[in-house]
Amino acid sequence: MSTPPPSGRTPVPVPAARTPAKRRRGPAWLHPGWSWTVGQTWMITALSASATLILGAVLGALPALLAGSWSDAQTRFQTWVLIGFTGASLAAAATAIALHRKRRWVLHQNGTAYVVQELASDWARQDEKIIDAAGVCPDWSPQAVVYEWRCLPPPGGLFPWDAIPSLVTASADWIERKSAEFADHTVLLGTTMPPEAALGLGILAGQAQRTRWPENIWPLIYWSDRNSLVVPHLNLGRAALRDQQSGPG
Repeated sequence: MSTPPPSGRTPVPVPAARTPAKRRRGPAWLHPGWSWTVGQTWMITALSASATLILGAVLGALPALLAGSWSDAQTRFQTWVLIGFTGASLAAAATAIALHRKRRWVLHQNGTAYVVQELASDWARQDEKIIDAAGVCPDWSPQAVVYEWRCLPPPGGLFPWDAIPSLVTASADWIERKSAEFADHTVLLGTTMPPEAALGLGILAGQAQRTRWPENIWPLIYWSDRNSLVVPHLNLGRAALRDQQSGPG
């Protein structure tokens, strides 16, 4: 992913883990024409609400209609009007159900894409107090560049379970590429992610065959008691992993 200019945003689709879909059924003209139902969910909601409203009005007028006489011309007219409204309500309900089923089919067939944004901006050290407990930046510049990678969650704010593996893979790939871009700099990593994604990221980072993971990368965490950011003495890079594997001596 190329680095955009400061305050730039680049939406990038990150597909969720896919489940093997069944072979498409129906005539060819149905595909991919139903994909519009994914982005136009308001139409399904409007049809459902309209069907409920019309059917409620018909049921409300039914007692008065039953009290009338069929020989009365006005009663017959009202009967046909209610029959028409009932048909319109059933048609709207059937259309809403069909669109809902097609929307679910499209999502199952194509998977889900999440919008990813990458932002870059200059960050003055005076804006936030940083405690360098690890001593990795003794002579650092008062100016730093913050690169932020965002994966926007779906409506509801929670990622589904089957999206976690893709989210972890995309996060690790971005960290590796950005660390390689600044290999001659001190790289700090601050994250806000679901616990399952953090666990998966740690598993990927600890794999011996993953040679692109940065040699040294230090976590940046928030210390609420001091209202400051802290760089703890904890190297998350491959260098620390090699030291642990080699053991004492």
